[in-house]
Formats: sequence, structure tokens, C-alpha cells
Amino acid sequence: ISETKLRISEGNLMNDPSEGEAFYDFLNLESINKDQSFSQKPFLGSFVSEHNSDDLNMWRFYGKENGKEAKGCSITIETQAFIDEIESFLSNEKKERRYENASDIHFYRVTYIDQKTNDLYIPNSEDTSELKALMMKLKKESSFLKKNTLLTKKYLNAIAFLFKNDSYKSENEVRLVVNGFEFAKQYNTDISPPKVYIELASIKEITKKIILGPNVEDSTEWKTVIFHSFVRNIPVIEKSTLRYKYQ
Repeated sequence: ISETKLRISEGNLMNDPSEGEAFYDFLNLESINKDQSFSQKPFLGSFVSEHNSDDLNMWRFYGKENGKEAKGCSITIETQAFIDEIESFLSNEKKERRYENASDIHFYRVTYIDQKTNDLYIPNSEDTSELKALMMKLKKESSFLKKNTLLTKKYLNAIAFLFKNDSYKSENEVRLVVNGFEFAKQYNTDISPPKVYIELASIKEITKKIILGPNVEDSTEWKTVIFHSFVRNIPVIEKSTLRYKYQ
């Protein structure tokens, strides 16, 4: 692992074009979400809970290398240390680039919406009654919210990506949502589609564990390289023992 800073992309550039739809559908604001006027979205980092760090579905969908499944790696980080690293970077930036209380660096558990019943499910949370009450209150204001599409999307986009269809609930996803005001925007126009992203902090010093995918070749050699790439705070390094085959 190098000292390269972790990059997260702006919400308009997510791989899944349906991102955010479940939230707007729940509120009966589908027309606002589908409006073609450009609206800025926050920058998003997608993670999973630690107990999903060695999961068959995760290896299948997200652990690909050169199109082959389960050949990537899973990296577990210390979340609070990561937040501290980001806030330390921001505190050292020039004051004129700071926005008071603008960053709000936190990890949030994704809420899953049952499209048939409108029930809300948050993994490892027993009670969602307060959240559902707030969502229903917001839903009652749908007529008012539709009167100003751009303003509505500006504020709702800040939380829209914390809600997903319940067909994804097995992922137990955790998300980092950053408005990005305090970060320099980076651009990559040499690829298609182009990307806009921000750089947060290096995760090398805060990595707890690295799991190589069950189909990683030369795993012993990779473990050795990874081990010697760390000067201190050497993480646990292992290979997944899941029995996994790909066609």
C-alpha cells in the first residue's frame, strides 16, 4: 500500500445510475430526481461493515481484477483514525479555504427501504421508528418541495445516498458523505466518462487488516510484498479461505 490518498468521487459519477432513487421514490419526489437540470451532489465513499470484509458476494461484485472475480483484496481500516487524519489535514489548510462546520466527516450506516411496504431497515439497529417518523413528516411536504426543484435537490442530495433499495441490504454498507467545500477538486478528463474527485487521506498508517481474495495467485509473494511495504503499524495479512470458483 502506498501513501497515495484515498479518493472519493462526486455523487453524479457513481457507477450505479439508480443511486439515490430509493430515497426520492419513498418521498414521492421521483419527478424532482429525474429533472434534467444539473444539481451538485456530495462526494461519496462506500464501505462495508468489518464483518463483511470476507464475504462471497463482496468478492464476486467488488473484488475483481482484470475481469476475474475474487482476485482483489479487502482492506479494513480504523475509522476514527481515518476521520482524525482528514480533520488534521483540514486544520492545516489555509484559513481562506475553510468553511466553518462544513466538513462534517462521519461514517453513516445505509438505511434500506422495502419498496413494497416502505419499511426501513438499518443493520445492527433495533429501532427505526424515529427515523421513519421523520421520513413520513418529510413525505407530507412533497407538494411544497416540488415547487423549487433545484433548492430541494441541493438539500436532499446531502442525505439521499444514505438510502438504498432493500435488495442490497445484505451488504450492510457504510458510507462517508462529504460536501467537499474544503477540498481541492481534482479532474481526470483522460478517461471516459471523466471524473471529478477529492483526496482525503492516506490509509496506510491506519490499516488494521488486509485479506487477499480467494482466487489471488501467488498469495505468499503478495503477503511478503505487503508486509515489507509497511515500516510500522503492520496490519494482519491473510488470504481468504472461502471456497470460491469462477467460470
